[in-house]
Amino acid sequence: MLLEKLKSFFLHEQTSRQEKLVSAILAFGYVVGMGTRGRGAMGSEWYANLVKPAAQLPEWVFPFVWMALFVLIGLAGYYAWNFYKSDFGRKLFAGLYVLNGLLMAAWTDQFFVKHDMGNGLVILVSLIVVIEAMIITGFYTNKKSSALLVPYLLWILFAAYLNASLISLNA
Repeated sequence: MLLEKLKSFFLHEQTSRQEKLVSAILAFGYVVGMGTRGRGAMGSEWYANLVKPAAQLPEWVFPFVWMALFVLIGLAGYYAWNFYKSDFGRKLFAGLYVLNGLLMAAWTDQFFVKHDMGNGLVILVSLIVVIEAMIITGFYTNKKSSALLVPYLLWILFAAYLNASLISLNA
């Protein structure tokens, strides 16, 4: 009996095998593509010359954290699309997922390419709102997708703190 309940909890399938494969490729490909646009940007001369806050982590930490977050974000998108309670909820989650990727790319562009830390902070605040909306939507669509996004939200909150600190220290 317990085995059947666990099986139904983890294997509540609603999409075909082909749709699962396509959604996995799209979910992971999109978030990694949008998120890695700024790869290596921390090593730029502009960034290196900024006064950093005390809580700044070493540069080598960021790629590992982002790699783990990309896996979690991709899994969240996969679960929300394929194992859902509400078709409307999964479509809303998908729209928020796309917006999330666009905001990730926009932050990289504003912060690292245009060196506009103010607009970068505005984008991070918008990203926080979108991630929270994804978590709430996921809670009603697929609770696993919500849980997978919590570390991402915490990381973006930390990024917003760093961004605001960099503005303050380099004004």
